[in-house]
Amino acid sequence: MIGRLYDFIFSKQSERFLRKNTSRLTRTEVETAVIKSIQRITHEEVNSADVIEMKGRGKGVFRTRVGGIRIVFSYLEGAVRIVTIDTIDFRGSVYH
Repeated sequence: MIGRLYDFIFSKQSERFLRKNTSRLTRTEVETAVIKSIQRITHEEVNSADVIEMKGRGKGVFRTRVGGIRIVFSYLEGAVRIVTIDTIDFRGSVYH
């Protein structure tokens, strides 16, 4: 990951979820999971990240899983990778 920078932008919903569920998931854990997912998507690293490209949400929108919690994110590749965390929620609620 040397030479790769990430700039995370969390939606209001994502920030609210993290505040309410600090015992289940921290901001650092979200960022780590998303970075691992991006590394798997871009074939920089073979890892066990569970990441799927979302259908119907546009190109470049992905879902990653951390236990029973889903993180929906998108990113723009460039000198600085901009990652937008769109939604964080439990499995049954994230897809609505």
